[in-house]
Amino acid sequence: MSDREPAHEQAQKAVIGALLLRPQEFHSLKLGLDELTLPVPRRVLEAITDLWDEGITPDVLSIADWTEANKGRALDMMEIEELSRFSSFAWEVPRSVEIVQNAAMDRKCRLIAEGLMKSGKRGPQLLAEAMTAFNGVAGKSQGGAVRLTDAVGELLNEAERREKGEGSSQVLTGIPALDAHQLLPRGGMLTIAGATSMGKSAFMQHLAENWAEQGERILLFSTETQTRKVARRFLAKAGGLNSREFGYGNDSTETWKAMARGASKIHEKAIWVDDENDRSAAMAQEIRKRRQQDGITIVIVDHLQECIENEEPRKEMNQLISTMKSVCREEPKLSLVALSQFTRGIDKRDNRKPRLSDLKESGSIEQTSDVISFVFRPHYYREQVARYAKADPGEMWINVAKAKDGPQGWFGMSWDNTRGQVRGVLERSFNDGPE
Repeated sequence: MSDREPAHEQAQKAVIGALLLRPQEFHSLKLGLDELTLPVPRRVLEAITDLWDEGITPDVLSIADWTEANKGRALDMMEIEELSRFSSFAWEVPRSVEIVQNAAMDRKCRLIAEGLMKSGKRGPQLLAEAMTAFNGVAGKSQGGAVRLTDAVGELLNEAERREKGEGSSQVLTGIPALDAHQLLPRGGMLTIAGATSMGKSAFMQHLAENWAEQGERILLFSTETQTRKVARRFLAKAGGLNSREFGYGNDSTETWKAMARGASKIHEKAIWVDDENDRSAAMAQEIRKRRQQDGITIVIVDHLQECIENEEPRKEMNQLISTMKSVCREEPKLSLVALSQFTRGIDKRDNRKPRLSDLKESGSIEQTSDVISFVFRPHYYREQVARYAKADPGEMWINVAKAKDGPQGWFGMSWDNTRGQVRGVLERSFNDGPE
């Protein structure tokens, strides 16, 4: 890219390069054709818009075919592929869009100014005309108050997009029965909490795998488990294996085939694991780095308590959460998932069911989380609690105890007790949770 190329032209290429890499980003892109000045990016955006309207997911071939079949200048493969070089800037799309829109606004303002200079009006009439014209250019892009009718319109548009399976304010897993619980707001914070050995990390892994399947890019801070062991767990689940029983030198042919199948499933999933950084400043630096280089969309901390030195635990926890949320709120906004461990106090409760008050020792988690979900397996307590003596070992229960916008209540997950893995959503579910 030439240093002499204007920033707004670089930004136009970066936006289109990003769309070629991730065409689904089009649904959240608020960029008009009139804001592009370069002919090739403009023509490609026009093609992408029409292809989506026709229900076709755009790619290089379909865009080339579209430009050839429609009136106007046809683009060859080399011209379109040239834009793919700029996909390395894809993760700065919001900034690139802002540059393009600001340049377009500048052009409109210059045209308005030229028109006003030629206007025959003077005094108050000229001032009124100027204010009307410039306010029309600024629109809502200047921030500040928004008309209620505009906000309602946006809400209805979002509902329509979700009805069509397009853009959403939620990070989706692609599993309707699970997505109905609206666990992770886009740019928000989900806390997964529970007592020891409940399966918090396994539930998180299940979510992460499905988020990645939907195109999310995930940075996982594994604060108590080495990357090698995390990889083993992902490979085991993908291959239908027990993480404790393979890779030690005596594997059968079938086991090798299962490992190969698992590896092929994992290959396309964009998940980065960091087992070295467990302090807020270092984690924030890594988040910014991975966002810039790899375009991460979700940050997971497994788990929070391992990032605390216990000198002033509540203060340290609050500082950690504040830092994580702050860095995730930077543009583009990232969703944050935090795993939190309960103290042993829950074992003194007759039914062992977790509740929000159990988080009081964990700083400001309750106040700062958009969604709080508790993980609970009654079978784990079968020897301590009489009512759970015959609990089903294949059930894991999730209690959405706090949700700013979504539904609260219990739902069940299928649990592989032998392998310590989450398998899916239970068909039967009760609002009151397990007995």
